[in-house]
Amino acid sequence: MSSYWEEKVKNVLERSPDYEETYTLPEGYLSPSQMSEYWRCPKYYYFNHIIGMERRTIGVLLLGTAVHKALEMALLTRMEAESEMPRDAILQVYMDTLNEKKKEADWEGADPGRAIDQGVNLLGQYVDHVLPLLNPVSVEEEFVVLLNKKLPFVGKIDLVDLGPAETQGKEPSSDAKIAGAPDIEVVDFKTAAKKYSTSFLENALQPTAYCYVKGVPRFRYDLLVKTKVPYVIQMRTLRDQQAGLWFEVQAHSIATAISHGNFPPTTPENFICAKGKCDAWPMCRGKLR
Repeated sequence: MSSYWEEKVKNVLERSPDYEETYTLPEGYLSPSQMSEYWRCPKYYYFNHIIGMERRTIGVLLLGTAVHKALEMALLTRMEAESEMPRDAILQVYMDTLNEKKKEADWEGADPGRAIDQGVNLLGQYVDHVLPLLNPVSVEEEFVVLLNKKLPFVGKIDLVDLGPAETQGKEPSSDAKIAGAPDIEVVDFKTAAKKYSTSFLENALQPTAYCYVKGVPRFRYDLLVKTKVPYVIQMRTLRDQQAGLWFEVQAHSIATAISHGNFPPTTPENFICAKGKCDAWPMCRGKLR
């Protein structure tokens, strides 16, 4: 992240007399993305956050950013202006966001035009079938919390959704690909090559962290799936108090390791540990001795 978050953390600490300075972190805080990054490869975290390496703009990630921006604008228009953003205008936000950076992006062998068109298809499906069912409580909600009065933890939640009145208290059927929220749900927008597995839903860090911060049990991925025939699906999961306690332990464990300068490399069998896949490769496995 950036000095933007550092300033927000500083403001929170100034208003927190019980804060116990315990960790030495590069930016002064931890986030869900930092935790996931450290778990994938501590050495990569070192090059990214300690050394400050240059990172590529990955085409498929840029598509996700563009989808996020378009949906953010549509939902903020609904909340703040109490009106609906036209479908064409939502798609235009997507294209404008892509056009800013698509030429410099690394598409990793994919056809940029096909990938962008696929994104238009998926976003259109979402606007037509999911957007009407959303009742946003908050959009792009930022948070800065102190875990156990010791660890600043920051992040941004795409959407907190209550669903329309007619879906309240009604659990979606098990085979429903799209359904309105029956209660408060924390939502994250994702684009992916395939839908998530049950194991991933049960163990993913992001739902655990966000449900912990918001104090709610329900989490939902609104997933735009980039298969040959693209489709949109909602995938729901629950987090209980035990999951929150587990999250606290893991966050403090990672913060301790970072503070102690513990940055071992991931296993070379990890699929991301490959030339062309990892921006740290030239400084790590690719470095000449």
